[in-house]
Amino acid sequence: MSRMRADSDASRQREESRAMPKEFVFNALNEQIASELAAWYSYLGMSAWCAEQQLYGCAKWLRAQAQEEYSHAMKI
Repeated sequence: MSRMRADSDASRQREESRAMPKEFVFNALNEQIASELAAWYSYLGMSAWCAEQQLYGCAKWLRAQAQEEYSHAMKI
């Protein structure tokens, strides 16, 4: 009986050790997506401000940067 319990404990530990990297990667990907979307939103805000100030070239460039950040988030 002791042998079966030891095998069971070892099996459970292997499963837990496999789950931890998955959770780590999952959390890291979520953080990266959040960063990309925060950058996207910031660029959009700056673009709107530039457009309001009639800095249309800057606004266009910032919109392009915003689109790039959004596409990074969607690729993940």
